[in-house]
Amino acid sequence: MEGENRGKARAVPTKGFGDTIRPAKIPPTAVSTEESMFKVRTVEPYPVSITKTILNKWQGEIRVWDTPQSAIEGAKVLDKIIKPTKATVVEEQMDMFGSLPQRAKIKYSRNKEGWVIYDMVQKPKAPAAK
Repeated sequence: MEGENRGKARAVPTKGFGDTIRPAKIPPTAVSTEESMFKVRTVEPYPVSITKTILNKWQGEIRVWDTPQSAIEGAKVLDKIIKPTKATVVEEQMDMFGSLPQRAKIKYSRNKEGWVIYDMVQKPKAPAAK
């Protein structure tokens, strides 16, 4: 019996080109900002704004998240900013090299706060040096 199947090719299931492969969902407890390669730092608060130009660039809305993570990592959308708004940055999440801000924790609209992608806020222009 065992010798009958020896040397015969076996059928192996394969994925076709049209098949969709979805990434595994990561539980929120699996990723924390302390263990992540993306370090969060508290900064001296500085003003930023979300302008009409920025809103147009991002299809009219800026999503505000509860943590500096992606939706796949378990972050939840707290709010959507749909009008030009003034805000204050209080924390920044740095990129993997630690040199550039990637996300910013903002306080806006009196008592609201959350995380946005750093490119979604505009820092005020520094006055020209004399």
